[in-house]
Amino acid sequence: MEFDTQAKILELLEKDYRKYKSTLLDLDESYNKKFENNNEEMWNCFIFGICSDTKILVKCIKNLIEKGCNKEKVNKFFYNYLKMKHKMDNGMWSWNEIEEFDIPLELIKKSSTKYTFI
Repeated sequence: MEFDTQAKILELLEKDYRKYKSTLLDLDESYNKKFENNNEEMWNCFIFGICSDTKILVKCIKNLIEKGCNKEKVNKFFYNYLKMKHKMDNGMWSWNEIEEFDIPLELIKKSSTKYTFI
């Protein structure tokens, strides 16, 4: 069920993502090289852009729910991005994330000593 909701969220956001990508690449050609072979990074920029503006985030969530997505799954989807955005803004990383994402030491402001085996 979660996969179906995730796929539906991605499908409903696809049109806006394509418009965002086209506009961004038209504004500055330097983005062509940066995102040329990295669609995932471009997608993350798109979602972080939504998460950066509360009004847009609320409107997006309401729109997805109105189109039939499960409210809890939509909230969880955006919660993960909001959590990552908070970590990036505050430089708070676990040791596992530092290793997994290869985060440079100068970006780490605070780390947790908790380590969880998955």
